[in-house]
Amino acid sequence: MGGSGGSSTGGTGGSGTGGSVAMCDAPAWVPGKTGGNNMPAYADDDVVSYQGKEYSPIGDMDYAHESCPPDGSGAAWCADSAYRYEEIGPC
Repeated sequence: MGGSGGSSTGGTGGSGTGGSVAMCDAPAWVPGKTGGNNMPAYADDDVVSYQGKEYSPIGDMDYAHESCPPDGSGAAWCADSAYRYEEIGPC
């Protein structure tokens, strides 16, 4: 006794409209986030998500400067600052 045949039409996927990005398991990067109680905003072993990719801060970060998003698309001076991230990969 054979099983029934599968459908020749694929399932419906999400649309690519509106600049949607993949959902990440890591918490979203929060511009302007500050640390508190002697804790950094982001520790060097933290992982944050931004624009469908995951990043890790390079060193502890007391403040997540809003001019320096993790993808490096921010102000030119961010590349030489304490607000740098290493790309881990896509979500």
